[in-house]
Amino acid sequence: MFEVTLRLDPEALFVSGTMSQSRLGTVLVGGGSGFIGTSLTAQLRKRGYDVMIVSRKPGPYRMTWSELSQSGLPKNTTAVVGLSGQNVLDPLRRWTPGFRQNVWASRVNSTRSLAEVISAAPVKPNVFVSISGVGFYEPSETAEYNEESAGGEADYMGRLCTAWEEAARGVEDAGVSGVLNGVAPQPVTNGEFSAALAGALHRPGVIPLPAAAVRLAFGETRARMMVEGQRVLPRRPLQLGFQYRYPDIESACREVARLRYTPVKPY
Repeated sequence: MFEVTLRLDPEALFVSGTMSQSRLGTVLVGGGSGFIGTSLTAQLRKRGYDVMIVSRKPGPYRMTWSELSQSGLPKNTTAVVGLSGQNVLDPLRRWTPGFRQNVWASRVNSTRSLAEVISAAPVKPNVFVSISGVGFYEPSETAEYNEESAGGEADYMGRLCTAWEEAARGVEDAGVSGVLNGVAPQPVTNGEFSAALAGALHRPGVIPLPAAAVRLAFGETRARMMVEGQRVLPRRPLQLGFQYRYPDIESACREVARLRYTPVKPY
């Protein structure tokens, strides 16, 4: 079984049935109702996979975390993807000790639960994919990071990402295992991103928001994610031959602009 952790950049995440069992198998998605999970679920079903979402709320094609712990993996599970996590940048939530605990537990505990269920399964899935974030690396205006770079101790986000990744390593095995930086080959600043998006949409650029206002609204820890950053490079995906559909910010923003003006077809 392959176990892979993707370190994602939350500021760069724009991504382009029946209950009968698919021949391709079932993909179990923890936290599949969020931004990434919704897109991933639609793509998997489009390709012919059955998808079961693990969520706090029951419903069609869903199971709760307690049901997962009691019943184990669904039959014919071929892959498990962990995407759970409280929205760190929720503007309606203050950065209180209770909220910090929710942010931590919603990631670390859910990932640990998936790892434990996989370890207990008589038939293992082929792959377990868990995510963390580029917050593992210390914010810097000059340093460049890849999967071999040290990190994980500079601040709250670094420690969270470390614990998050450790929770997934209980099922690590041979193959393409370890960490992959889930970022594009071209690191850009917020200013460069705003300029490229404005150009693609043929609109004026966004008016800059003062850093002091961001810190006041979100608190120092979360503001650091928004006003600072890391130059993170995808060394391992490139070495493994991954082909990017949108390798640079201009092509990605052109696709965003195309989707912006394309009517959405119901699934």
